[in-house]
Amino acid sequence: MTQSQLLVIQLDTELPPLGKFKVQIKYRAPVVLEPRGIYVYTSDSAGGKMSKTATTYFNNGLARRAFPCFDGPSFKATFNLTLLWKASESLSTWSNSEIWYQEPRENGIIADIYKQTPKMCTRDLAFSIGNYVYLQNTTSSGVKFRTVSTPGELHRLQQFHKHGLAVFDWFENTFDPPYPLPKYDNVVVRNARHGVVGHFGTTTFRESFVSTEEGVLTDQRLARHITQGISHQIAFDFQWFGGVATPAGEEWAWLSRGIATFLESYALAKIYPEWREVLIG
Repeated sequence: MTQSQLLVIQLDTELPPLGKFKVQIKYRAPVVLEPRGIYVYTSDSAGGKMSKTATTYFNNGLARRAFPCFDGPSFKATFNLTLLWKASESLSTWSNSEIWYQEPRENGIIADIYKQTPKMCTRDLAFSIGNYVYLQNTTSSGVKFRTVSTPGELHRLQQFHKHGLAVFDWFENTFDPPYPLPKYDNVVVRNARHGVVGHFGTTTFRESFVSTEEGVLTDQRLARHITQGISHQIAFDFQWFGGVATPAGEEWAWLSRGIATFLESYALAKIYPEWREVLIG
């Protein structure tokens, strides 16, 4: 029998057409150390204590490791996300949309209930829970632009935040339709396996990829990194060249990734024309 990556549910009776049906599935997903679905990592925090951070990596069919779903590029849905954390710990949660409200629950648990996301690919859902602080500015159109990181690392991300705001403003003022969310977050994860992963409303960066004190990063290289993340997130993941018309399978993803890759260099040449020779060279 030919194997597929689909769950087939056999029914005892025939269902009438055009009806609405609800399927309930009990599911428990493991939290692992590798970037597959939901993964966790530990790091040193203030006072020499170890802190844990959980985050997601849903590309390449890995969303189903977190919850039952169709996670091919052509499947889209809205998401209503609730994240739970212990009130006794200094934690915050981050995701595609903004927190609608918080709700205390039993045993000292806090529930962050998020606003419903726009319709998007399953792989674009993202969330992170950890001890985070952030820098925030407002773009020319009123979008909250934030850089999110652990408390001890935020001072290394000042240049990253400055360039990110300039790049995002350029994309907002250059393309239509307008950016559809009230916020955009750059979540900097220390031990992320990938340099940059774009999602709807938020992009994950590996800390060493954007920190000005990890190795030698020139302004031009730092700006290229943030442009890479924002151009792919806006151009490929949800907006003009990827979200409106999404490839049916990964084999066609190069069509939208190609324009996003072009925009990395084009955007920088427009924003920082004095860097043109350095960037081309």
